[in-house]
Amino acid sequence: MVIRLLVFLFLCIHFSVSGRSPEQVAEWLEESSWSTAAQYNLGSAYMLGDGVPEDKPEGFKWFKKAAEEGSAENYWRLGICYDEGQGVAKNPEEAFECFEKAANMGHLTSQVRIGLSYIEGKGVEQEDRKGYAWLFVAAANGWEGGENFEQSFGEYLEGEQIKEAQELAQQMMRANADLAGDNYIPPTEDDQPPSEERVALIREGAEKGHVDSMFLMGVLYRDGWGVDKDGEQAALWFNLAARQGDGSSAFCLSVMYLYGEGIEQDRVVANVWATVAFAKRIEGAGEILTMLNEELTKEEIDQSIQILTEINKEYPEMLGG
Repeated sequence: MVIRLLVFLFLCIHFSVSGRSPEQVAEWLEESSWSTAAQYNLGSAYMLGDGVPEDKPEGFKWFKKAAEEGSAENYWRLGICYDEGQGVAKNPEEAFECFEKAANMGHLTSQVRIGLSYIEGKGVEQEDRKGYAWLFVAAANGWEGGENFEQSFGEYLEGEQIKEAQELAQQMMRANADLAGDNYIPPTEDDQPPSEERVALIREGAEKGHVDSMFLMGVLYRDGWGVDKDGEQAALWFNLAARQGDGSSAFCLSVMYLYGEGIEQDRVVANVWATVAFAKRIEGAGEILTMLNEELTKEEIDQSIQILTEINKEYPEMLGG
């Protein structure tokens, strides 16, 4: 039954391949109505004139279509188009938005670009503290220039400014497990809970559709951190974020349904969200899937696939990336 579920995932998620013969381009064109990998590869082919005549506007069109599915890599590549004027007029603001989306999904190069954009005021209002915070995040995630950056940090900011940027970086990584990667640290009892004003700002962002804020609202309600503990509210916010492609929210939702934490236990639904988290490469999701696929019946597995298919039809970005 594990194989059945992985086959379903394979039909939903596709990865880029190398080599651009005319025959390969023709195959990508056939697949372009449903495969983001084919769309991305067509963008690359037209940009480079590899297998087809060079046509940068056509390449941009395919990159833009691929980015609509919500993949970090595709947002990053579309950002390059806007940043460098590849097939479209240069637009720093649009470039920043693309890089920001990719950065929040854990794309390392985009995290560096966002940091530099804030520092330079390129495509966004200049804000040194936020820019350096992003560079701290990138350094924590393995940015090769991060070591030299941290060593020379004192040349640009005062000690108090450095501390503020580091604290902001920690807050950002606490709020977004995808952003933090292996550096995510959930809040503990010793942490100072957010103020009412801070909670209000997070809620405002969540209500406006900001995925990171939705995830954080889920964490706040799940842990009773700055708000009254409420499993149903936590599940609601995790659900909204997961449907927009946030893997960490899908994983948290899966765990809540798996163990009945704050909500009614439902192992079929837990399997659905573990599948989404696995598709987003969230650590631990594979173990939950393996366990559930050994315990659930064939009918329950089919039911979870049906639920996932129906949700994904309405929210195709959910499994993107």
